[in-house]
Amino acid sequence: MNRMYYVGIDYHKSVAVACIIDGKGKELETIELPSTPEGMDMLIGKMGKKKFKVLGEAFTYSIDLHNHLIGKGVSSELVRPTDLKLITHSKKKTDKNDAATIAWYLRMKETDQIKLNYSFILRDKQLEFRSVCRLREKISDLKGQMSQQIKSHMRCNGEYLPVKEFGDNPKMSVKRVQKYIIENFDGDFTLQEYLREYIYLEERSKEVEKEMTRFEFDKEAVRLLETIPGIGELSAMELMSMIVDISRFPSSDVMRAYFGMAPKVRDSGDDVNHGHVTKQGDPMMRHVADRVVRLHLMHSDESVIRKSYESVRKRSNHGVAMMAASNKLLDVIFSVLSNKKPYYC
Repeated sequence: MNRMYYVGIDYHKSVAVACIIDGKGKELETIELPSTPEGMDMLIGKMGKKKFKVLGEAFTYSIDLHNHLIGKGVSSELVRPTDLKLITHSKKKTDKNDAATIAWYLRMKETDQIKLNYSFILRDKQLEFRSVCRLREKISDLKGQMSQQIKSHMRCNGEYLPVKEFGDNPKMSVKRVQKYIIENFDGDFTLQEYLREYIYLEERSKEVEKEMTRFEFDKEAVRLLETIPGIGELSAMELMSMIVDISRFPSSDVMRAYFGMAPKVRDSGDDVNHGHVTKQGDPMMRHVADRVVRLHLMHSDESVIRKSYESVRKRSNHGVAMMAASNKLLDVIFSVLSNKKPYYC
């Protein structure tokens, strides 16, 4: 009979500690490897013809090694560190003990003795697509910061744009605004440099957006998301870069929890208290959801998202109400994608 072996790896920046146990849970060997693809090849060579599975924690220094193992045909999985509670709460926290505990978790999971949710790890083009989407969000943040810097600088220096021509809150992205600043405040070197930096970021943003459209993505899912007020094509693409496949979430509750937007619940006797959101998931999802909700509230008066916002706003502050609306947005997204039907209020 071809026996299964289980390998728990405690990944670090330069070193990976691997513990090997057999099907009965007996610890056979613990080895220290370079935290590199070559180190993972050493593990594969060590295991030889043995049938084995690998488990590690999902974080910056493990994803590339996990993908390398998969590329070599190894059954490798990652889990969030918060899911490995025995490691988190252990008083004897060493690399060797952590690796052994991870191996034990893997064996128990694979023999149906415990439940453990493996992390969904992107590879190849999917990973590259999400990276480009993250870059767009990063540049967007920098543009917003630079816009505020320009307005603050102008206010401090008594440099004003005509309200009749540009309104109370002019947008730096408007070409007429940029032209007015260049022509009328040309003696302010700092202001001109700020504006040049903003224009540069605008140009880079357009290039990144062009790059996003070159990737293969679920066009039908993007089209469906665009039917939700507040979601444009690029935001829909960003959302799908994180969701990838709606079928991997059995419910909207699971999806919200995955992205760290489900509230913490403290159950004490007969009292159940809902606290702040966990924020354990991808921060880009919370960022994009917040932006979409702000746009949605500007254009939808009777939607379930607005009703959720207004209901919470009556008894709490704006921030809490926005988070409630963002949670409702994910419920709507889940429904639209799962049912493959356009949004309707």
